[in-house]
Amino acid sequence: MSDVIRAGVLLTLRDQFSTGMRNAGGAAGQFGTSVTGAMDSANRAISRVGGALATLGLGFGAGAAVNHVVALEARITRLGTQANVSQERVKELSDRIYEVSQAPDIKIESSEMLDAIDAIIERTGDLDFVENNLRSIGLAIQATGAAGSDIGGLLAEFQKMGLGVGEVTAAIDTLALQGKNGAFTMEHLAGLGPRVISAYTATGRTGLPALREMGAALQVIRMGTGSSEMAATAFEAMMRTLRDPKKQEDLKAMGVDVRDTLTDEFRPIHELMEEIVVKSSEAGIELSTVFEAEAIRAFNFAVGRFKDTGSIDVFRRFFAMIGEGATITEDSARNAQTMQANLALLREGFLRFADRRLTEPIENLAEAFNEFSEDPEQLQRAFDIALAGLGGIAALRVGSSVIGLLAGWKSLRSGSAALGASAAASGAAQPVFVTNWPAGC
Repeated sequence: MSDVIRAGVLLTLRDQFSTGMRNAGGAAGQFGTSVTGAMDSANRAISRVGGALATLGLGFGAGAAVNHVVALEARITRLGTQANVSQERVKELSDRIYEVSQAPDIKIESSEMLDAIDAIIERTGDLDFVENNLRSIGLAIQATGAAGSDIGGLLAEFQKMGLGVGEVTAAIDTLALQGKNGAFTMEHLAGLGPRVISAYTATGRTGLPALREMGAALQVIRMGTGSSEMAATAFEAMMRTLRDPKKQEDLKAMGVDVRDTLTDEFRPIHELMEEIVVKSSEAGIELSTVFEAEAIRAFNFAVGRFKDTGSIDVFRRFFAMIGEGATITEDSARNAQTMQANLALLREGFLRFADRRLTEPIENLAEAFNEFSEDPEQLQRAFDIALAGLGGIAALRVGSSVIGLLAGWKSLRSGSAALGASAAASGAAQPVFVTNWPAGC
């Protein structure tokens, strides 16, 4: 896109979006006390702002906004239920998710954040961990391009390793830094991470140093395999062998102690791999006497490097890489400058606006539905009255007409016909054109 076109698009969008938001805010400020007036004003306000976004292919009507708010409310509520926390805390989490996703150096879809949070809560149930690391989640998603669910799965493993506040960002940054200098990228590690981390933590190695050790080993393994998937599989096979007490005795005969002779703790994997290659080569022992074919692939690059140079410094070089947060922060900020990221920002801004304007009337509507659900026959009577009051299917309208119907449920329960009048009187809503009626309708 040329600078002239870009400037024109942005100026037009700015004017239309700003005007629409001001008008929408004014409409929202005039919300009445009834559910009918609130939803009707929200419909018009949101449709106005959605129209301003249509110039960039981001047209959102009130219907789409309602669907988003309803779906978000359901997801957030389920998260709160699963984590066993109050609705107030859940609401605060929702606000923070929007804030992080809209941060200038992040700009991602809030749905990606929710996917990550879902994965963490599902595996750990630790909402404190989520709240303390929301920004790290956002940075990781934007910086790496990995799916939110994959980032969540990776961070869930971090939680199991006992990483605290600040260490999560450092861990992501370290792994990203190693990936930039190797071939096992952070994006791939996000998807494969839970597998390899579980395989390594089974040895008892935990904490940030353990991730650096594992990361160093994975980078070297990846250099000798055809893909990150193959590298992860080779790593898992190698770890199974090293955890086998019988194989540990075989390696000890080669001169390699898998466990520390003083503490009996499993030694760092990058040190073990280097020592295994050196000792087996010096003793003229084939790795196949200890490792199966899949596990031997983990040593492909290291064996070749030792044969060519007589040393293996690559393990230590990767292990020496320590991130503190600068790498993913810079990468995220850079990626956040793309047109795609800026469009995501506009979309999230609109959806957050919709969330704020629609939540209260939708909650009131939900309460009305809950009351109706106590007596299904009352609900059927309500729709019968609404259909008669609206003059048939051709007059069906979305938004305030249905809201007005439900807002008058108390009158219906007392035997009056006020509900039908309420539904028929609300003519300000926008019509819905149904295009997927069954054949013959």
